[in-house]
Amino acid sequence: MLWPKEHGAYAQLAFPLASGLAVGGAAPAGVAIGIAGIALFLAAEPAEVLVGARGGRARDALAGAAARQLAILGVVAAVAGLAGLAVGPHAARLAALVPASLGAVLGALLLGRRVKTLGGELVAVAAFASLHLPIAAAGGAEGIRGWGPAVVWLAVFAAATCAVHALKARHKDRDRGLVRAALAVAAAVAAAALATGLAGGAARMLGWAALVPAAAALYVAARPLHPRHLKRVGWSLVAANLVALVLMARS
Repeated sequence: MLWPKEHGAYAQLAFPLASGLAVGGAAPAGVAIGIAGIALFLAAEPAEVLVGARGGRARDALAGAAARQLAILGVVAAVAGLAGLAVGPHAARLAALVPASLGAVLGALLLGRRVKTLGGELVAVAAFASLHLPIAAAGGAEGIRGWGPAVVWLAVFAAATCAVHALKARHKDRDRGLVRAALAVAAAVAAAALATGLAGGAARMLGWAALVPAAAALYVAARPLHPRHLKRVGWSLVAANLVALVLMARS
């Protein structure tokens, strides 16, 4: 089994799936859509091997296994996704257009071996975050519970992704503009989260939920951390996202 090597992507997949199931009540259609999303995520690694993104040596050695794994996961994704959409409500089918469209863009970036750029990673972030939409809709979630967590994940994942790129750029003493941009993004997300939390109303809990991981991303972007601390940084961001998930599930 060829597993995706980007450990942070596992969390970016898991949290929108979990929030969608939490607010949608784990409806069968939502579970099926979630399985399709997981299968497509796992299909990324064999696809990268086949297009040469992991190097020519890996492609030569693993092409057969990668092709078989990609075919199996493609079938699983198609069967689970179509089944979920078939038994789910119309709202879920409409909501599925968002991750499907973003997934198509991500597939094109993968073929062009551009997924590992900051732009490619931000498209991946948007695709992961949007998985909440059809899963929540499949369980009948409407209004802010249907779309709010997806917005939170998009904002905090984007801030964290920019912060990690800034950490690497600062260590290599290059692209100071990226460091400043990451600080601005994280600060803007944190400020928007705080303002939303203080404003009250239906979105209040979403604001407080987003504030925790946004503050963590701002810390990472601002501090001169060494890349050897990336594992610790990653787990800190996961813990912050877990707090956000609990707050949104209870809202």
